[in-house]
Amino acid sequence: MYEFPPEPWSTNTWGSMGIHMLWLLTGFSIILLMVRRKRTPRYYDVVVFILIGIVLSIIFTRRMNFFPGQPIAFKEILLSAWFIVVMAILLQWVRLTLRDKSRWGHFSIYATMFFLLYFACILPVVLGAPEAGRRTQCKNNLKQIGLALHNYHDTYERFPSHQSDQPPHSWRVDLLPFLGQGYRDEPPLKTLHGTYDFAEKWNTGSNEKIAKTKLRVYQCPSDPFMTGVDGFPFTAYAALVGTETIWQPKESLRIRDITDGTSNTLLVVEACGQRIAWAEPKDVQLSVSELIMNAPGKELGRSEGALSSFHTGGIQALMGDGSVHYVSENMDKDVLKALSTASGGDVVGDF
Repeated sequence: MYEFPPEPWSTNTWGSMGIHMLWLLTGFSIILLMVRRKRTPRYYDVVVFILIGIVLSIIFTRRMNFFPGQPIAFKEILLSAWFIVVMAILLQWVRLTLRDKSRWGHFSIYATMFFLLYFACILPVVLGAPEAGRRTQCKNNLKQIGLALHNYHDTYERFPSHQSDQPPHSWRVDLLPFLGQGYRDEPPLKTLHGTYDFAEKWNTGSNEKIAKTKLRVYQCPSDPFMTGVDGFPFTAYAALVGTETIWQPKESLRIRDITDGTSNTLLVVEACGQRIAWAEPKDVQLSVSELIMNAPGKELGRSEGALSSFHTGGIQALMGDGSVHYVSENMDKDVLKALSTASGGDVVGDF
């Protein structure tokens, strides 16, 4: 069994490692050009070296917008980058002091040492900031999904079924017209819904191209497994399907049927470890998956539990009233069970 979530760097493939090594070689090549013997050293060289180290650190430790889902680099690659930078700085120090024995040459050394110490202090803060941003984006995605679900309820007087019609299709497809315009680099969501063929299976015919369209509103940016080997993008968000939840096996409830209170009932949860394609008519079946968080899985990046997230210490959850809460993985199982039921009569306090 594999632990979930896996260490961020353990999700690397040969392809992602090749990308990281290419960036490392690019930075190393620039430094070699600057420290070559025929080139006269300059005082600003040290600043350039430090900037190269910072740029490489950002590339290695955060998933860039151009490569969503790219794993962070192994720590050894990051340390190698800074080792190269420090060695280049030391070399230029020696060359500068040999060339210029004035006080300005020594001043440049002291200034460089100050900047190195400064960046060493702020580096942990810089490296930790991207995850905070990804967590905020994940929360915003769930808020947008919650608003769309309530707009759907206002239109049809009930929440969508977790799968409907024959052949079955997902509630995430039904929700497309209510999600707004989506991101600028994505096709209009209403257009996707309008071209979706409900007479075909979700992954065949013209629906295959739609199902292979990446929609960031359905993906958590912290998830390094955003697309399956078959090309279908995964969703991070799923419904809890059960006889006592909002999402009943045959149809979903209306708001007035949620007698436990919408603010105390789970509507949509993070289930990254389930590996569900966003257009796939599949969700978390509580009759199959145990209501636990971040359970180990049989494959890297999979979880056997109903709730799973790549955030530290818990998951993001959308409640029936449209609010989003961070649910700790240390939450009492009885409280978690009470949050999953829509009309169990359970009393839930603050969580």
